[in-house]
Amino acid sequence: MKQLFEYKHSLRHRFILTTILMLIPLAILIAVQYLVFDRTITHLNNVSEHSSLELTNIRQLQHAMHIAVMASNDYLIHGEVIEHENYAAIASEITMTINTMLKVMAEHPDEIALVEQFNELWGQIDQKALSILAITNPVGNRTLAKEMELLDALSVQAISVLQKMFNIVTLEIAEESEDAAYLSNILIILITGGTSMSALFILWLNRNMANAIVNPICCLKNAANRVGKGDYSSCLSWARQDEIGELAQSFDEMTMHLEQAQNKLEILSRQDGLTGILNRREFDRLFPIELNRAARFDRNLSLIFIDIDHFKEINDNHGHLTGDHVLQIFAKLVMGTIREIDQFARYGGEEFVLILYEVDREGAYVLAERIRKLIEGANFGEVDDVPVRVTVSIGIACHPKNGASERELIESADRAVYQAKSEGRNRVICAD
Repeated sequence: MKQLFEYKHSLRHRFILTTILMLIPLAILIAVQYLVFDRTITHLNNVSEHSSLELTNIRQLQHAMHIAVMASNDYLIHGEVIEHENYAAIASEITMTINTMLKVMAEHPDEIALVEQFNELWGQIDQKALSILAITNPVGNRTLAKEMELLDALSVQAISVLQKMFNIVTLEIAEESEDAAYLSNILIILITGGTSMSALFILWLNRNMANAIVNPICCLKNAANRVGKGDYSSCLSWARQDEIGELAQSFDEMTMHLEQAQNKLEILSRQDGLTGILNRREFDRLFPIELNRAARFDRNLSLIFIDIDHFKEINDNHGHLTGDHVLQIFAKLVMGTIREIDQFARYGGEEFVLILYEVDREGAYVLAERIRKLIEGANFGEVDDVPVRVTVSIGIACHPKNGASERELIESADRAVYQAKSEGRNRVICAD
């Protein structure tokens, strides 16, 4: 029993032991119930078979006696010879039934005495009936009528004896039924009491197993829920040697790895994988925030769109690796030019965007022109001894002059970039 609550034993071992302890009282209860139930059923079957046979024989004798007397009476009235055959058949049946009852009731002296008494009366009835049936012309014979009266009287006595037998058998059935009911009550008490005790024992085992096993699992579940919500401070550090202890250790390791992975994912979800600057998704998140802040505090906000000129030709002429190298150098140069509070993001492909908080149109133009010149004069390497030259087209839109909403500012900056490209590229255009 002590092993159930020791953490050094495995859960498998403890569950097996618990199952065995649960099955022992149930097995004892089932065995006892089976013995009592088997005895009760056997007893009831014996009573049912014996009593049913006795009652059937008594009913058969009553019916047969009635037919035998009726055969003699009908012969006396109508004088038909066929009544001889009817009587002979029914008399044979009565004799066979009496012999059967003597065998069945061999262990019941009171019943045997009544059967013998009935057998004696039957002998007298049989003699009277045969004497009536022996007369050739019975119709209108007054002497036979008196004999018939005696026959009726004997049959009444015989029926009375059969009724006594019926009453005795009925009483025996009632007594046996009481015994069966007593056994049934014992069985019910065993079932109720045994089941209750077994249930209490099992509940006690389950409660202790819950304290030893289920409660830690609940704690583990709560910790997992906290981790699922982003709280990675749920360290269990349980000193257990069973499977739950191993699970807790694995959980702690998993939590640590999840926290590290989450930190990496948060960085990756905000950064562009190639250039290391903010990505389009982060720009879409930050731009409305910055725009709302500028509107709330009545501050300037400038949006700069930068598009690398002829970037497709760079990829086509020098290869995509060179194109990626250009994007990386370009992003590094711009990041070295802007302030820490400025938000620089890759908008898509060779398009980039700058969010300048508290910078008006003139300030944005100065910065954009500085970036244009920086890129125009920067060294982007050589391919086959041919230097890679890069220029940019830049469009500027300012809040609130060029738009109050995100869409208006982006469309204004985009149109400005398109105008810069259409006017020859490598220039800065401010939106009207």
